[in-house]
Order: sequence, then structure tokens, then C-alpha cells
Amino acid sequence: MTNLVGLETAGRNAEVGAALLMWAVTVVRLPGVIRRPKHRQLWLAIAAAAVAFSFDLSLFAEFCTTLAGSWTRLVGDLFGLLAAAAILGFSMTAAGFGRLTSVMWTVTAADAVFLATIDVAFLPRRAAAEIYDYRGLSAGALYLVAIAGAHIAACTSCAIICWIRGWREAHGALRASLLMFGTGATLLCFGWAANVLYFATLYRPFHLLSPLLVGLGGAGYAMATQVPFVQRGWRNLKDIGTLWRLWPLWRRLVAVTPEATMAPMTSPFGGLMYFVREPGIGVHRILIELRDSLLYLRGYVSSETIAMAESVPPVARFPDDHALRTACWIRVALRAKVSGEIPVRREKPSTRGRAGDFVDEVAFFSDLRDSLDSWEAIDFENDCTGALLAAAA
Repeated sequence: MTNLVGLETAGRNAEVGAALLMWAVTVVRLPGVIRRPKHRQLWLAIAAAAVAFSFDLSLFAEFCTTLAGSWTRLVGDLFGLLAAAAILGFSMTAAGFGRLTSVMWTVTAADAVFLATIDVAFLPRRAAAEIYDYRGLSAGALYLVAIAGAHIAACTSCAIICWIRGWREAHGALRASLLMFGTGATLLCFGWAANVLYFATLYRPFHLLSPLLVGLGGAGYAMATQVPFVQRGWRNLKDIGTLWRLWPLWRRLVAVTPEATMAPMTSPFGGLMYFVREPGIGVHRILIELRDSLLYLRGYVSSETIAMAESVPPVARFPDDHALRTACWIRVALRAKVSGEIPVRREKPSTRGRAGDFVDEVAFFSDLRDSLDSWEAIDFENDCTGALLAAAA
């Protein structure tokens, strides 16, 4: 008995959680749907599912009963049928079976008319909040078979499409989203199957297991739509981490070479705030401006200085020898630029990173930041300055 009570509580919580998740997704994605109409089909499917799941909540069902009376049960079932068909239609379109969606919608409309006919003509008018007993009523049995059969067929088709397409998909976010849709459809299919088994066997655990499976399946649908947003958020966090590593170097170099910046910074932290608002754009802008800054600074050192920097021996604590050697001549160039010296020449710096080699370039500039204030780079700058003073004397 305790296990059955726990199963009933879990099922009730799963339904509440699924409804809340779907409503949250519906509200959060509304601005994006207004800007991008191509996402409207999926949004409408989730919105319809949110309404359908809300009919399983006692408070919402009682509120709707005060408005629609005994029609609440039919309205909730039709919303559920609409949601199942809309999600299946989205899956079919994504899998390349868009031409068959007209057939699917025709079958859905016929099933809806069939349900409405049975409910209006044969089933007694009772409140939706009451537990309707289909046993012993042939019309009630037909109603259950029609609604459950439609959901099982739609969820099975959606699961097959999403699982097959998901395993074949190479794009990570789309693959995860399709597999989560397939998981949600599978759980919903089992939930409706448990409902039918309860009707056939009167075994109470089936009746209690159905809401749990349906709720978990609805939560799977809701989370599947959020995979791209989660991926975008994770990418933004990674970009912010990259900005955190590169910003001190960028700030130091562009302070000396303002001509390398795309727009002047009005405050010491103005650039950082701009980059954090758009971290992806900020990372690419920092990389571009760092390359340009090296280009300008390269003109303030001679070929002999570059050759001397290239002969600096490797250091164990700096894994990138090239970054250390670049740091050596950059310190000389920074001193020359600040002193107001005339550029020796202008040529492209010989950095390992190239536009397009994003990971390598970020790693190179990160190592350059660490190497710039190393005692090896400082000694190199002092040696070069001493040699220049001696030559001038």
C-alpha cells in the first residue's frame, strides 16, 4: 500500500512538473517565435501540450469546470490530441516527411470528430474532476480506445522518427534534442498503454503508473526544446572564460596601440562590459584587435631584435616557446612605441595563431599573456635597451 501511495504521489508531481515546464517554455520562447516565424509550429505544439497537461491539475480542472461545465473533459482531450498531432507534425517535417503531414492532420481531425460525437451523443454529462469509469459502457470504451489509440500511434511514430533521425544526426544540439523528443514520446506511449492496460485488467498500479510516465514524457518534450538554449548558454560561459583570460592582454596592448581598436573605450571597464554582453562577438573582436596590435607593434622592432628573440631558449614553465619569444620582442616594441620612436617598418607579425584557428589562437594569446611579464621577457627587454644605448654612445 505504501508503494502505491508513493507511486500516486510521484505521478501527481510529474504531471505538475511537466505542466510547469511546458508553460515556462511557452512563455520563454514567445519573444523568439515573434521574431522567427519558422519556430512557430513547435511553439504552438508545446503551448497546446501545456494546456492539455494543465487539465490534469485539479485546480485548473475545477476552474475550467466552472466555465465549461461537463464539456471540460472533451476540451482537455481535444487539446491533448492537438498537441500530440502538432509534435508529430513537427517531427515529420524535421525528418523530411513534411508532405505526409496533411494525411496526419486529416486523420487527427477525423479522430477529433469521432471523439466529440461519442462524448456529445452517448456519454453522460459528468464533471471532469470526477474519475470517469469507462467499464461497462461500450461508448466509453470506444472513447478510450479512440483517444488512447491516437496518442499511442502519434507517440510511437514520433519516437521512431526522432530516434532514427537522432542517431544519424551529426550536429550535437539537434541530435540531443531529437533523442530527448524520442525519449519523451516513448514515455508518453508507455503511459497511454498503461492506461489501456488498467481499463482491460483493472490492475491499479497501471492506473497509478500512467500519470508518472505521461508526466515524465511531457517533461522530456519541454526539455528537448531547450537544448539549443542550454548549448548557447554553455558556449557563452566558455566565451566569457576566454574573455577573462584575454582581456588583460588586450587592454594592455590596445592602450598603447589605440589604432588597432574598432571603437574607443570610454572607461577602463567599458570594453569588458561590452564583451560580456555579447561574449561570442567579444572574443572574435579581441582576437582581431590583438592581431592588429601585434601588426602595429611589429613595426617598432628591427629584424635583428626579432632574430634575437627567436634565439631565446625554451622555458619549462611556458609550454609555448613561440609565445615566450613573441613576448620578448613585444616588450621592446611597447617601450619604443611609448617613447615616441618612429616605426622601423610595417609587416605582418609572425604569430602562430591565424584567423580561423580559433582554439590555437586563443591558446597562443593566453600563453602570451602569461609570458609578457616573465623575467625572461623582462631581461630580454633590458638587454636590448642596453645594447641600443651602448650603440648610441
